Amino acid sequence: MNNKRKKPRLKSIVRENIRAVGVVKDNVVEREKIISALNDERYSVRIFPGIAKQFGVNERDIVKIFKSDEYLLHKAKILRRKSASGDYLITTKARFSKTASFMDRFIDIFSTKRVDIGDV
Repeated sequence: MNNKRKKPRLKSIVRENIRAVGVVKDNVVEREKIISALNDERYSVRIFPGIAKQFGVNERDIVKIFKSDEYLLHKAKILRRKSASGDYLITTKARFSKTASFMDRFIDIFSTKRVDIGDV
């Protein structure tokens, strides 16, 4: 009885690593684009449809990127109030701590309902 495991072929290992690096690279590019959009000086906060329009994609695609990227979720902050059109407001945590209005800070501290990416 032969109990030896078959060693994976070098070509298949390299091919899988190339695919994995490509996926990571694409996620990093998407992540950096979204973070730069959130830090765009023209806007104090952004809405998901606005980010989607900027990149020419569907709003669901932007939300899907947020849901799949823990780093992006950690860097982003969804405000507890909505825009006049009813969309969720989003920015980076660093930018929120520097530029948030008194009202937004007050709402953030005393609001009992936390906004999660699943709510979007």
